[in-house]
Amino acid sequence: MVQKEFLKKPSMQKGDLKVPVLYQVERTRTGTSFSVRSVKAVQHGKPIFICQASFQKAQPSPVQHQFSMPSVPPPEELLDHEALIDQYLRDPNLQEKYRVGLNRIAAKEVPIEIKPVKPPTLSQLQSMDPKQMFWVRARGHIGEGDMKMHCCVAAYISDYAFLGTAVLPHHSQHKVHFMVSLDHSMWFHTPFRADHWMLYECESPWAATVHSIAYLSNTQPGPCGFAGWAPFGLDSLCPSLHSPDG
Repeated sequence: MVQKEFLKKPSMQKGDLKVPVLYQVERTRTGTSFSVRSVKAVQHGKPIFICQASFQKAQPSPVQHQFSMPSVPPPEELLDHEALIDQYLRDPNLQEKYRVGLNRIAAKEVPIEIKPVKPPTLSQLQSMDPKQMFWVRARGHIGEGDMKMHCCVAAYISDYAFLGTAVLPHHSQHKVHFMVSLDHSMWFHTPFRADHWMLYECESPWAATVHSIAYLSNTQPGPCGFAGWAPFGLDSLCPSLHSPDG
């Protein structure tokens, strides 16, 4: 059995949903235990996305360890995103800028379920530490056999709160014009189920020069302890964060 071990995917430019994507795959390395493939996505004759994927043949390891899963309330005891947003919107003291943003989020349909571990109060929305944890899983059933699909869903989920975590301390002083992920790396350590609850821990240790770095790790209860993966990303907040007064 061969499992995906590492995925690095710098984004080049915005894609066009109306135009087919041409994928160019290069067999960079094919070894006995490790293989590497380089992929370039092309539209209008220009690369919009490049990716390097590393694969390793599954084999037992005498050296094993990992961090313990944090002690947090189980997802069954927490409110999901939709219920939390509805709760915020019912508060008459909610500032209009937050009301507009929450209504925009509520109008979007996403294929994942999210339950924040420590949802902020209205007063905490002004300024928070660049850290957050939430339970997440894909909506619907994927099944055990399609590990590729679980990896794809996990990659999709990893981008959800990545950039937003970096701007949590700055909501009250700055307005975000847009955010984009410049470089996104992921490691799939062991098999997991993206349609089962996974605990995401996301934190941003640094932000400056209109860039930010965020780390995200994922752990999941399982019959042998935990299954998980950890992406790393360099994210750009461009144009720069602007204060409300210009």
